[in-house]
Amino acid sequence: QQKGGGGGGGGSWSPKVAEAIREIRTQLEAQGGSGFARIEDWNWRFMDSLGGFREFLESRPDKFTLVLGEGRKFTVELANWEAGAKRQSEGLEQSGAKRARVPTTPEELEEKAIAEIERQLTNPKNTGNVWIWSWNQEFKATLGTLREFLESRPDMFEITMINETKYKVSLVVTSEATDEATDEAMYE
Repeated sequence: QQKGGGGGGGGSWSPKVAEAIREIRTQLEAQGGSGFARIEDWNWRFMDSLGGFREFLESRPDKFTLVLGEGRKFTVELANWEAGAKRQSEGLEQSGAKRARVPTTPEELEEKAIAEIERQLTNPKNTGNVWIWSWNQEFKATLGTLREFLESRPDMFEITMINETKYKVSLVVTSEATDEATDEAMYE
């Protein structure tokens, strides 16, 4: 069988291809038809028969459209989503169900990431560690790795290296925050 699961849906049915498509489709439908898709253990489960994750997505234009971002980053859209989305939203309206708001733009994702990082770093028990369990699935395709994102925002986050791979993170203290702290100290 050709890697990538066959070009555009032709050829024989494969349970591996069907399983991969089902998992990706489920993730994208939960995000309104487009967004970030990732199968954590792709290399172990699918690489031998379907090739790389991106290679597979590109081989299935009948199912997925890649929206290219900066460098190798991309998001994925379901092909022909409009008709299905319209049917689904009509069904939601009839049932009274509401779809959760999912960040859709890189700016919204960045805001969400910053809010979570700040929440962790302002916790008095935090010792400089930041961990977002869903980073790879939710943010990595657009914002890069957590460390890359932190390093891209020296205006907000300071990284202190502990060794070659380990680091601590702290919020950058702005002159405005320092002025406020000084003012408060003067009036105490």
